[in-house]
Amino acid sequence: MAKNSVPEWDETQTNNTDIGGTNIDEGCASSGMNDAVRKIMAQLKAFFKSSVFRLWDGTDNTKRLAFDLSSLTTGTTRTLKVQDRSGTIAMSDSTDTRRNRLVNHDKLVSQENGQTAGTTNGRYPSDQNAMYFVSSAGTFTGVNVAGRTSPKGGNRDRITITTADTSLAAGEFLTYTQNIEGSNVADLKWGTADAVPVVLRRGFNFPEGTWTVAFHNSAANRSYVTTFTVSSAEANTDIVREFAIPGDTIGTWLTADGVIGITMDVVIGAGSTFQGVAGWQAGNILTVAGASNGMAMSGAVFEFFDEGLRADPDATGVYGQYEVGEVDPVYRSERYWEVQSAITLFTYSDAPIVQVGSVQFKVRKCKPPIVSKVAGIISNGGYSVGSATIDGFRLSSDSVSGGVREIDLIASSNARLS
Repeated sequence: MAKNSVPEWDETQTNNTDIGGTNIDEGCASSGMNDAVRKIMAQLKAFFKSSVFRLWDGTDNTKRLAFDLSSLTTGTTRTLKVQDRSGTIAMSDSTDTRRNRLVNHDKLVSQENGQTAGTTNGRYPSDQNAMYFVSSAGTFTGVNVAGRTSPKGGNRDRITITTADTSLAAGEFLTYTQNIEGSNVADLKWGTADAVPVVLRRGFNFPEGTWTVAFHNSAANRSYVTTFTVSSAEANTDIVREFAIPGDTIGTWLTADGVIGITMDVVIGAGSTFQGVAGWQAGNILTVAGASNGMAMSGAVFEFFDEGLRADPDATGVYGQYEVGEVDPVYRSERYWEVQSAITLFTYSDAPIVQVGSVQFKVRKCKPPIVSKVAGIISNGGYSVGSATIDGFRLSSDSVSGGVREIDLIASSNARLS
């Protein structure tokens, strides 16, 4: 037996023969000492029973950790392997501090628009990441830039000020926004006394100025606002910022499937209607007085990359190096948007119209999808279809009185959180 080791502590004398190289058989030690040592061993053995074994803090012995092995199958030994690194253990019924709550955080998925630029309000440069604005004078272009342009890999989204809005009206704004599904952030428990803080990490390539990040609930009556500064030396270069966000204990935050749990904005500019103070507050607040108005910067480019949002139950304010992302980011993104190739459905003209074909989506959607028809419908005998959309996979109206028609469709899963 190796010295300085006792594989099993037992009151049976012959089972405990070597402690630090000293034999405790009665021939080498007094009977009283031998009995005392065996009893001590028995007590030590008892303390390693899971029902009574405890570890406690070195300065406060009321802080203890217990082990419970009662759920193991009889005769079974389970082995827990420890990684060669330091970290925090996340339990199955606790908040997962490693999981990135943002969908398509690296901008690699752009099913709807690819790398084609667009100027419309509500345009998605990449899946789940939208450009929203109200402006009387400005025009803005949003696009996903391919080529793994970010420091950690991945693409980036870019908003360019193509026509400046130099004097913002009270209700004007320009934001880069992601709506996070309620079920994806339910364990943060916002709106309760147990609200969990979060840490946001975002990559920026911005002009010089003071810019704003904002969080909102679905009713837009609770807001958190924080600012970050881009110095002249940092302007138009890649930078990464981290933001510690305390959980909101007051507002109503939705936690179900298919609803907005948290809206997260990066604010390029906003008028006085949306100005408030830093921190949590009532109302739909995007920015603070004195923040820069990027909408007034003709030709300015704002880029976004490498984003993460994690729970921070210990309020460290540090995002950390290790995170759990999506195994298949395309699959996750398809919960909110999925475009299939053109599909031909067969319908009869007899009222009510009967669908003979169907459209299958790969992923369960967060909201019921909408299917729209493609221009250039193939119809029997030159008949035309009068409806512009197919609602619930049925023709809502049609100008044909008889016959069977083939209707060429594109199935677009318009299941976005809004």
